[in-house]
Amino acid sequence: MPDDRNPHAALGFHRTMLPPGSFLALSHIHVAPEDVETQNAGKKLAQEYGRRTNHAAIMRTREQITEFFGGLELVEPELVWLPQWRPDTPNPVKDAARSRGLAGVARTH
Repeated sequence: MPDDRNPHAALGFHRTMLPPGSFLALSHIHVAPEDVETQNAGKKLAQEYGRRTNHAAIMRTREQITEFFGGLELVEPELVWLPQWRPDTPNPVKDAARSRGLAGVARTH
């Protein structure tokens, strides 16, 4: 959802509907800021996606994604690359940043 559609307010409404002790799970596309080549390719891909569909593909920073939790308590391992979120294999992914996405879960108060 693009920023001009106020995704924080939309998610904030849903957070208020969760009873205490509930969990909010969120994943979002993300490219490490130091990966300039992939950042540029991602911007081109997002533009093409938006041109071909009626949906926007928005890349956000780690800080912007964290803000979607609205101050809720992130549970371990907090906001991490997708393959790092509670992996079910004993061998960790060698380059988790290649997943191009972050995931996290937070508990309501």
